[in-house]
Amino acid sequence: MINKYNIYNILLAILLFSLPISEATKQMALWLFVVTGIFIIVKDKTQIKFDLLNISFILFLVFTALSCIVNQTSIKVLFDPLRCVLFFIVLRNLGTRYINIKLNIYALFAGFLTAFVLACIAKFTSNDPFAPLELKSIGHVNHSAIFMLLVLLVSLSFIDSKDKFLKSSCFVIAIISTCGILIAGSRATMYLLPVVIFSTLIYLTVKRQINIKFTLSVISIFVLAIITVAFVMQNDARFVYKISQGISSNETRWPIFYSAFYTWQDNPFFGIGLGNFKDIDITTFFPGNSEIRISHAHNTFLTFLTEKGIFALLAYLVFQLSLFIKFITNIKTSNIVFCGLLILLFNNVISLFNTTFHHENALLMLLFWALALGVIDEKNSISKN
Repeated sequence: MINKYNIYNILLAILLFSLPISEATKQMALWLFVVTGIFIIVKDKTQIKFDLLNISFILFLVFTALSCIVNQTSIKVLFDPLRCVLFFIVLRNLGTRYINIKLNIYALFAGFLTAFVLACIAKFTSNDPFAPLELKSIGHVNHSAIFMLLVLLVSLSFIDSKDKFLKSSCFVIAIISTCGILIAGSRATMYLLPVVIFSTLIYLTVKRQINIKFTLSVISIFVLAIITVAFVMQNDARFVYKISQGISSNETRWPIFYSAFYTWQDNPFFGIGLGNFKDIDITTFFPGNSEIRISHAHNTFLTFLTEKGIFALLAYLVFQLSLFIKFITNIKTSNIVFCGLLILLFNNVISLFNTTFHHENALLMLLFWALALGVIDEKNSISKN
C-alpha cells in the first residue's frame, strides 16, 4: 500500500537518481520531497529540533537573505540556499525511520552511472582536444569531479557491507568514480584520491571491519585502475595539461583569493551580495592579471565571506564544527556516521581550493549528514530508554 511515507521515500530516490542527469526532474522531486516531508512533520506532530546545528544553518540562510536585501540582489539567488536548508531540516527532523537507505544508495549509484556514461560519450566523441568530462546536470568539470568524489566516499563507506550485492555495487562504483575523477582532471579531487582511498580503507582495516587481505586486494585494483586510466589518457590534451600543472605550478588562484579578501574589507557585514562575485575586477588589485573576472573565489569560505559577509560565514563555520563534533564522538555508531564524517572532512579540504557547498553537491552532502545525525539521534534515544 502506497502511503505518505512511501511517497516520501520514493521522491528521495527519484531526486538522487536525477541529481546528475535531469535539472527539471531533480527540481520537481526536490520540492515535492520537501512539501511531503513538511506535511508528515505537521501531520505526525513531529517536534522540530532547535539545537545548535539547525539554528546555525537557519542563521546562515537568514544572513544570506539579509545580504541580498542590503545589496538589492534578485530574490531568485536565494532559491539554492533556501532549498538546501529546507531539505536538511526535513531530513533532520524525520530522521532515518522513513528512509530505505539501500534503495536510495542504489538510486544514487544508478544516476551517477548513467550520467557518467553520457559524459564519457560527449567527451570522447568531441572534436575539442580539451573537452572536459561534465556530468549533465552538475555542469562545470570541477563541480562534476567533486560530485564523483562524494559518490566515491559513499561507496567506500559501505564497501564492508554484509549485503553481497551492495558490497559489489560499492566496489564497482568506487572504481568507476575513481576513473571519472582522473579523466575529469580536476586537480583538487585528483590529488586527493590517494588520501581518500588509503585513509578510508586503512581506517576500516584498523577497526577490523575489513581484513588486511581484502584491503590489499582493493588497493591493488585501485592502483591498476589508476595506471590504466593514465595510460589511456596519455594523449588527452586536458589530462596531460592538468598533470603538467602539478599542485601549484602556474597557479592563478592567489590573485583571486586576495581580490576576494580586499573586496570583503569594504563590505564586512553582509558582503557584496550572493552571485555578485563575478562583478569583481581582479585587475583592480593585480594589474595585468590574466583573469579579469571570475564567478567565484575558488574557495568556499572566501566566496561566502565576500558575497554574504562575516555573519553568514561564521554561521556556516559553526554548522560545520557542530557536525564534526557530533560525528567524531559517534564515529563507531554506523557506516552512515563514518560516511558523514568523511564527506565533512573532504568537503572542507576541497573548500580551500574550490567552491563546494552549493547546488547538487550541497544536497548530496546534506543528505548524508542528516542521515548520520538521524542514526546518532536514534542511538541516543535507545540509550535513554
